[in-house]
This record gives sequence, structure tokens and C-alpha cells, in this order.
Amino acid sequence: MCNQSVGLIQRAIEFAGITTVSISLLREITEKIRPPRALFVPFPLGYPLGEPHNPDLQLRIMRA
Repeated sequence: MCNQSVGLIQRAIEFAGITTVSISLLREITEKIRPPRALFVPFPLGYPLGEPHNPDLQLRIMRA
């Protein structure tokens, strides 16, 4: 799903009173879309929670 669609969906969910957070790999695009909340992570495309098979890192990202 494209970043713009996710940002629009996130805004609609927030309007309904549900808090959301997007995990973003592309800071420049996310800054243009301006979602209500975003966490920027320094990983390659396709790995928003970091390296595979690293549950400790993935859990830290989810709790950030």
C-alpha cells in the first residue's frame, strides 16, 4: 500500500478516536504526508522491524 493511502487511512482512524502510529522507512515522503504519528527507523525497504529473526530488536521497535 502506498504511503499516501496509509496516511489517509491513519487520519480516518484517528478521527474515529483510535490512536495510530505508522512505522516509516522513508522520512522524506512521510514528512510530506504528515501522518498524526510516525516512527522513523533506519532499516532497508522491506524490513520495517529490522533484521529477520531478531525478536529482541523487533520488540524494542514495537515498544518505541
